[in-house]
Amino acid sequence: KLDIACVHDRLGEIDKAIKMTLPILEAFIRSGDSTRIGHVYTSLAGFYSKANLPEKSLEATRNGFEILKQHGPPMHRCAAYNQMAFTYSDMGRWGDALPLLDTALQFMELSGEFDQHPGMLLNIGNCHRELGHWAEARRYLQTARAEADSLGQAHVLARTLERLSQVA
Repeated sequence: KLDIACVHDRLGEIDKAIKMTLPILEAFIRSGDSTRIGHVYTSLAGFYSKANLPEKSLEATRNGFEILKQHGPPMHRCAAYNQMAFTYSDMGRWGDALPLLDTALQFMELSGEFDQHPGMLLNIGNCHRELGHWAEARRYLQTARAEADSLGQAHVLARTLERLSQVA
């Protein structure tokens, strides 16, 4: 059912996605399956965000984050920290996002899964850029550029070059 709710989300039927997801969340809460509860909260947070309900999105993100940051393999924990960071950055709270992105990067590196590494470096570099930390932004963005180029990740490379030009 959560997959169907995500389809409604992609179709732009956000109200349907939210209405479908709430009973799913209740069912998983009754089951006590922490990982699934955390994932449903994360999905719900995204739906609320698209529905322009920032307070509900933040609450759902925090609820999911509190669960997922403690459970699951390192890459799932990375995703939890990354999602929370994006919630803060979407609100312009870059100072709150940065330590979460740093922790997400550590979990990514611990996981050994590096296909998303250039994108994570881009996000951290952009966060430093938003905070006016020019040297750190340049360092992260240059590393992201080199990794994205070597992995053939044109979309990350393009965005990284854009951010590097803004730093310059």
